[in-house]
Formats: sequence, structure tokens, C-alpha cells
Amino acid sequence: MDDPAAKKYALIIVGAAVDEQRANEFGGWGLALRESLHEDYGYAPHNVRMLLGSTAGNDFNVDGSSRVKSIHDTFETLALRIESGDQLTVFLIGHGSGSGTSAKFNIVGPDLAGAELGALLNYIKTQNIIAVNTTSA
Repeated sequence: MDDPAAKKYALIIVGAAVDEQRANEFGGWGLALRESLHEDYGYAPHNVRMLLGSTAGNDFNVDGSSRVKSIHDTFETLALRIESGDQLTVFLIGHGSGSGTSAKFNIVGPDLAGAELGALLNYIKTQNIIAVNTTSA
């Protein structure tokens, strides 16, 4: 980011877990990442969104669920805020799956396909997009 007026945005999506221990672990990683983006990398607090689980009613500081509708709604909001010179980093924390050439990020409800994520990213005005996929598949 060479433009001093450019803003940095991040979206942390914490996917579904097989058990409560993993869910707490994934949520903890998401929360630690959110704090690090604020404290260590200078992201404005209102420019970092975190989606987790089926509802926002939990112990973590989250902005919504990681269900398909909430993910779509968050991308719509980001598309309205992000300008052409800004930066967006999307973090996927959790499990993935795949079959043939189709990869999916496991979330509560229908999983998020790679092609669907790509379509959502196309709505963002900037070309400065970073995707960090921490899934094993």
C-alpha cells in the first residue's frame, strides 16, 4: 500500500467445528488475530469484521454469524466502504473440504464454495485483496 490515504480492512471468518473444544480454539484464534490486527498492524477497529458460528451471542467480540447470508451481507457492506486503493484481507479459520476441482470452506449450514467466495470478492472495488486460507483442505 503506497497510498497514505488508503485504508486497511480485514474480514475474519471462523468456520464450523466438529466439537466445542475446536470451536473455542478457532474462536480464540480469530479473536487473537483481530486484536493483533488492531494493536500490531494498525487496523482501525471498525475496519476489522469477525464472523463466528451460528449466532453472535457468545463470549467472543463478533460482528455476526459465519452463515452464508451473514457472509454475503458483510461483503455487501464492505463493497460500499472499500475504495479502489484500499486493502482487504480475508482470513478463513477452520476446516475445508473438496471434491474434484471444487473446494469449500466449512461453515454452519451450507458450506461456502471457493467459486462463491470468488464471486463475493469481485464486488470489492480494490484489486489489493489478500486471502489467507488456514484450512487443511
